[in-house]
Amino acid sequence: MHPNGILEKRFEERLASNAFCSVVELNQTGLVFGAGTVLARMTRDRYGASLLACESDRERVLALLSVVCRRSVSAHVLHPIEAASEYWKLGDKALANIRLAQAGLPRLADVEDAYRLYLAGDLLDRGRTPRDLMKELGLDPAPLDLIKYPGQPRDDHGRFASGSASDGVVVAEQDKKGDADHEDLNERAYEQRRRLGLTTPQEDVEHGHPRPPPEPLVAPAEVPKNVLLGLHARGSGSKFNTDLPGGLNEAQKLFEALTRGQTVTTEVTERGVTRSHVPDGTQLRINANGGVRIERPITMGAKTMEVIHFR
Repeated sequence: MHPNGILEKRFEERLASNAFCSVVELNQTGLVFGAGTVLARMTRDRYGASLLACESDRERVLALLSVVCRRSVSAHVLHPIEAASEYWKLGDKALANIRLAQAGLPRLADVEDAYRLYLAGDLLDRGRTPRDLMKELGLDPAPLDLIKYPGQPRDDHGRFASGSASDGVVVAEQDKKGDADHEDLNERAYEQRRRLGLTTPQEDVEHGHPRPPPEPLVAPAEVPKNVLLGLHARGSGSKFNTDLPGGLNEAQKLFEALTRGQTVTTEVTERGVTRSHVPDGTQLRINANGGVRIERPITMGAKTMEVIHFR
């Protein structure tokens, strides 16, 4: 069978198994989009905690998101992804995906876009570099330069900040002035990259600007009402079923975030179901057999309900 035919068959098999998501999601595999295309792989830190390989997969993330948008995306999209990774590392998997949902990352319009992304991911998996992939598709790889050469001051378009061909001479002259001037040049380069939002957490610590811990979940009014918070969406019309990893503890954290500022009423039914609910219709249901789910009203063209199952 022709290689393209094999890829198409694999893609169709993933669609048939419901392994499709129109939004970027975070799971045990990594940062996943479409029909299981991995934007960034999952790894572990020195303490054994799971987190995204943000440092090594930065160019891959930018290249694949650019393929989806059909234009180069800014390196700024990496920051909410890194924040989501921190939530995941701390064990707040539900909050990690909520952070992604709030980040304004691109969505897939249809299956054709998902297939385009799937093919691009396969090319990278088989050794094509993100830079070569972007050039072949007519996309400007300048955002990759901003993260590949952290010591070079550049503008928003990836060009040297001075825009002059004599930059190399200027840098050489600075080096001759001694270590003090060299350190000053590096510091100015760092400050410019920090203003653009392109520094790493380790760099910020080394330069005396440690990042604050991830911000707490925003108030309920800021939680999007037109996106699904769970993964593996299935169903249509008046109800969508989705999944999130975890159990009662994760469900309670998410419910508290969604209902903050509202009056919660809790009751136990004759069948032993514990039901906590608020006036806007959001509710947490704990079944007698231990099953946990959250039901929340959303707007997907018309009013409907998302039922999030914790597994």
